[in-house]
Amino acid sequence: MKKLLFTFITIAFLSLSLSNNAYAQESVAVFFNDACTDCVTYIKEITPLLSKYDINPVLKDYINKPSYRKELNTLNKKYQIPYSVQDSLTFFLKQNLVIEGHVPQKVVETLLKNYKELPKHNLIVLFQPKMHSDATDYQIYISGYSTDKLTTSDDILAYIKNKEPRVLQNSQSNNILIPVIVGAVSNSLHPCAIAVLLLLLTFLYSIKKGKRTIILMGFSYIIGVFLVYFLIGLGLLRAISLSSEPFFVAKIATVLLLFLGLINIKDYFFPKLPIHLKIPDFTKGAIQSFMEKASIPSAFIVGALVGMCAFPCTGGIYTVIISTLAATASIKFIIYLMLYNIVFVLPLIIVVFIATNRNLLEKVEDMEHRNSRKLHLITGILMVAIAISVYFWIRMYL
Repeated sequence: MKKLLFTFITIAFLSLSLSNNAYAQESVAVFFNDACTDCVTYIKEITPLLSKYDINPVLKDYINKPSYRKELNTLNKKYQIPYSVQDSLTFFLKQNLVIEGHVPQKVVETLLKNYKELPKHNLIVLFQPKMHSDATDYQIYISGYSTDKLTTSDDILAYIKNKEPRVLQNSQSNNILIPVIVGAVSNSLHPCAIAVLLLLLTFLYSIKKGKRTIILMGFSYIIGVFLVYFLIGLGLLRAISLSSEPFFVAKIATVLLLFLGLINIKDYFFPKLPIHLKIPDFTKGAIQSFMEKASIPSAFIVGALVGMCAFPCTGGIYTVIISTLAATASIKFIIYLMLYNIVFVLPLIIVVFIATNRNLLEKVEDMEHRNSRKLHLITGILMVAIAISVYFWIRMYL
């Protein structure tokens, strides 16, 4: 009986000890590509070291499981990891310690062993992109400082302790405000949406609609344009956020914007040459049909159709701004998107108020017809300028 009791107590004690050890272990996310054999090898090599410091790596193959890719993008934004030190193999070891790539294990162990002694920096990133585990050099990024190169012979503890913790300012989000406003103003000048609104308002006067009805239908049209454009923006953000390289998407969008800007400039100097940025001809019948219904719901539908169909005209700037916002991980994205679209429809709002005076509306319509080519030129120049500016802004960010 005593032996049985002793055996039971021993088993219970061992079980409790094992559960305590398991509980003491800290699970950390490790994002990798299973097809990268060097990455898998490095994970196997460093796992015993992590276990030594009670760290349990949770492997997440973000290539074969898109939800892990989304999670990785979210963590990169949360930690505010610069794109220049992001790698295909990422260890989120501590609240402010991230390993990117195949960092020498000696360096990793030094930091884990002395982690509690380190200054409370917002973020420390070790980066080593070479696909092998015997590298002797690596890069280190500390929030608030520029990236430096170190070797395994350097005293990394002394290096980190010599850096005073700095409050990381999200200046990228603040700096993007100017391109957002300039881009929205440039897009708002494009004659696509303005021309259709002028046509709608003039048509309403011709069928003897009252001013109140005209204003309500004008705003219904604007809401249709605004809502569709806003939803397109959210859709673009969703698509771009799924990319593991959002800055690459931003660069592609910048090249596209440059091309579209040159087309607008071409329309001023060589209007008879093919390829134009305009509402597709096959949609004009539907727009005309809904316009002739002359009701508030039909005006909303016309605005929504124009918002969709005018996207080839105005979508270049929009895509660049959204892809740049997505790449910089701005937490104010929805605010910026709302601001962009408010500025975008501002000329339409002005036109609706002008419509209270029929004579003034006719003058504005005539002015729009006479200056349509000039608007193409101005918009084209602004598009090219924005494309070049955003390209160099991205290079500075990287």
